[in-house]
Amino acid sequence: MAFREFSVIPLLVLLAVLAIPPALAAGNLTDLLNTKNASVTNLTEDLQKDPGITYYNTAERSLVTGDNAGAIRLFDQALASNITMLNKTDALLYIYRDKAFAQIQLADYPGAITTVESGLVRYPGDPILWNNKGWALLQLGRSQDALDAFDRAVALDGSYTNALLNRANLLNSMGRYSEAADAFILANASDPFNVNASDGLNAALNGEARARQTTLIAAGIILIAGFAGAVWYLRFRKPAGAASEKPAKEEEMAKSKKKK
Repeated sequence: MAFREFSVIPLLVLLAVLAIPPALAAGNLTDLLNTKNASVTNLTEDLQKDPGITYYNTAERSLVTGDNAGAIRLFDQALASNITMLNKTDALLYIYRDKAFAQIQLADYPGAITTVESGLVRYPGDPILWNNKGWALLQLGRSQDALDAFDRAVALDGSYTNALLNRANLLNSMGRYSEAADAFILANASDPFNVNASDGLNAALNGEARARQTTLIAAGIILIAGFAGAVWYLRFRKPAGAASEKPAKEEEMAKSKKKK
């Protein structure tokens, strides 16, 4: 079953261009830190000097170059440092998202789930964390738990295309074709002309048609078998009286012998 690449890919594309996530751009720092009178220049300098931010930025660059193991080590160093500045920006959220992404890339699905769950303690309403948790759970064969996670992601963001596609593909693989078709329709609405959504919808509709045909065939076989059984019973069964006739005659013969 092919799933679309999960949640963090758009971020990585952006990182490849900017190297540093937009949340740390100087123009947003005043709002993010809630410091009306602070100098943007001073804030930028504080961020550049902060070890946690340095580890984070370096980790993101490692992630872009495909060094997932190195990125994980740097994310861990960021989390082990003073996270005050990380927590005041959205960098802390990105750490949980992207560390889990790197762990999934390395097939460390239990580790990814642990990372995501740590992130959800701080950010329970983040749909990307829920989507990544669902993906990791799915790789471990925990389909229902994965579906629950995808459901949460979609409930938090009804236009989150990746989560909608992941949920739809999973429903399709579980044979829940009607629900899968609805999910693919929503995915297509969130991202018009999405090839994965349109192809998935066709697959779900075909699956639903096959399932309906199979059900009708099975029902027909049951009816035919029931009818044939009834005909056989009516045609070949012995009358109730015939079964007791012979023993009754034998009993009468035994009595007559005794009298003689």
